[in-house]
Amino acid sequence: MLCLLVYTIYASQCLSGTILNIPSGTTSIADSQYQKCTTISTLTMPDSVTSIGSSAFDSCTSLKVVTLSRNLISMGKNAFHKTAIQEIVIPDGVSVLKENLFYECKNLKKVTFPKNIKSVMNSCFAMTVIEEFVFPDGLQFIDMGISWGNLKLRRVIIPDSCTTISYSAFGGCSGLQEVTLPKGIKMLNGSVFAQTGLVNFIIPDSVEIIGETCFWQTKIQTISIPPKVIRIDRSAFYQCIYLKSIVFEGNSLKIIGPTVFEKCTSLTNLTFPSSLVNISVDACKECQNLKTVIVQCDLSAFLYIGYSSSFYKCDKLDTLVYESNIPIPRINNFPLHLIRTLIINNSNLESIGDITVGRKLSTIAFVDPSTKFTFSSKLYNDITLNISISSSINGFSENVFENVSIDTFIYCGKSISDNSFLKNSKGFKKVITSSSFRGETIGGVKINEKTDQCTQLIPFEVKYQEESGSEEPEKTNEPEKSSPATASSNNNNQDNSGSSNEENNSSKDGKGKGKGGKIAGGIIGAILILAAIAVIAFFIYKYKIHKSENDSEEQPVELSLV
Repeated sequence: MLCLLVYTIYASQCLSGTILNIPSGTTSIADSQYQKCTTISTLTMPDSVTSIGSSAFDSCTSLKVVTLSRNLISMGKNAFHKTAIQEIVIPDGVSVLKENLFYECKNLKKVTFPKNIKSVMNSCFAMTVIEEFVFPDGLQFIDMGISWGNLKLRRVIIPDSCTTISYSAFGGCSGLQEVTLPKGIKMLNGSVFAQTGLVNFIIPDSVEIIGETCFWQTKIQTISIPPKVIRIDRSAFYQCIYLKSIVFEGNSLKIIGPTVFEKCTSLTNLTFPSSLVNISVDACKECQNLKTVIVQCDLSAFLYIGYSSSFYKCDKLDTLVYESNIPIPRINNFPLHLIRTLIINNSNLESIGDITVGRKLSTIAFVDPSTKFTFSSKLYNDITLNISISSSINGFSENVFENVSIDTFIYCGKSISDNSFLKNSKGFKKVITSSSFRGETIGGVKINEKTDQCTQLIPFEVKYQEESGSEEPEKTNEPEKSSPATASSNNNNQDNSGSSNEENNSSKDGKGKGKGGKIAGGIIGAILILAAIAVIAFFIYKYKIHKSENDSEEQPVELSLV
């Protein structure tokens, strides 16, 4: 009977009109008290109210104007869920904004936060149209999905007092372009900025962990990983198709998780710092334009599971710049079978290890090598190499090239511990040294040329330092709508350890075709001009014949070709 009485009272309040004035002296509004009262459009409450219960005005779909008590302390979860509120001023006494408080308020454009706010809970402002969040100093905690799916959000400023920004806090805010993060934040949680419109973003120096799918499908073009970051989790930059440059600062990064850079199709080069101990399978999967990787860590850090590696389907990858202090391990998981150009750039190395799987290898360049360096590596049989050394090394083992042909050998040092390493090769074409080299032979063969410009003949020194172009990403690489977790689970079970097709080396042919095209174009142009002159001359001739036959008394018409 009591329940019926209460319901009757609530029903009468809902039917009493569009303006609801809470009686003076009321201290609290009960849970679900006005839930689904669709006739209420305006709400005014006295300053005596200190609490609003959960779902108190839930689904009051006509409620547009709300004036809250200045002494309000708490609002329950879902209190104003699915209302028509356009603007709200939250009193300073409220410190926690509960779950779903303004969820699906699809007209809510502006919120004024209380000065004493401490926490914003799960989905508090999800599916609203708020354009900016400027959180006051004192905020400590932002829960998951607080603004999920807000397509109008453009700007977020979070004070330094905030220590936690939870999973997907701003995920799906496709219009979000400007974010200021607290300076002391240590972790960027999963999907916190996934599928946003971010183009430029600065990760605070305090960050240590970048969570999974953190920047998935954003429009970021460049990113710097600050020096304290130790781990980048799964799919953190998955499908960032505009990402052209990644800079790793410092030397703390230990782990790059699976699919972290998968489908970053604008990446052309990438550096792996020396601190890395684990680079997961598919870390750079389907980076279709990745050509050069600079490796400062041990190659054993790259993982392989039988059908996929860190560079699965990176079909353009062909250059390895090796800057590690550790010689290439005999067993490693780096796809050396793809590499055409190997650049050794570490003056501490005294050897580089074996490269027996480098069947595409055509160029090896040594940049500033150690004077103690000795080249004694076992190489893939029956390949043809161009060898360049920028300064003096100790030498080559005598039979290092016994199964290899040498196309061009360039040595810019002054001396070398000599033997017949070139003479014992399968063949050689051209040998060049610096003018300062002592002797007329090297490797047991006669030097073809000595030059003062020796190092300038090594075109590989700066190749890997070229900046990536500014072209727009290929349209075929537009982000898919499936989640990274789903996409990363659909690997093709096939062996990648030797399946890449050979790329055509057609640069010289391209130049030849270019010259031929110019000549052909000139000939065709000349023929067209002559044809035009002939047609004009023919009509002049016919005209004069016609005039003479008719014995016209008119003045002759003069035609001139200009």
